[in-house]
Amino acid sequence: MGTDFLNNVFILVTSWLLIGLLFYFVNYTRTGRAIIAVSQSDKGAALVGIDAEKINLVTWTVAGAFAGYAGVLLAGAYGSGSWLMSIQPPAPLILSFAIVILGGLGSIKGSIAGAYIIGFVETFAVNFVPGGQQLAGVSSLVLLVVFLLVKPEGLFGRGTSE
Repeated sequence: MGTDFLNNVFILVTSWLLIGLLFYFVNYTRTGRAIIAVSQSDKGAALVGIDAEKINLVTWTVAGAFAGYAGVLLAGAYGSGSWLMSIQPPAPLILSFAIVILGGLGSIKGSIAGAYIIGFVETFAVNFVPGGQQLAGVSSLVLLVVFLLVKPEGLFGRGTSE
């Protein structure tokens, strides 16, 4: 077992641990439920005594911590301080966008499901479609467009109320 394999196992385990902690935090703590309330209606949350500014600060802090963790993992994958990090195409950003939209805005479960679907489609396209190496990234965008046409709110997103 090489260090790449051990690094991948470490990334997998810590990422799932953090996703589990985030899921628990959002669904089973007072602050997490306040985050959900503010995301649905900041005025409605204020009516029941929730300080929306404080909750927004907590939300951005948690988001920043997750972004920092992702940055550390990305730096580890490309080599910390490598000049290659500056010239890489924005593929991770595009894939992240596709994952969130596919899963449904505001849905952690949907984002996890979207990540698995996009990962499967990308892997299938690269490994089993002739000339798939050149199509890396395109297959997920095609899937995103098709999904937006069929189910615009995403897998677990809330439908629009009229």
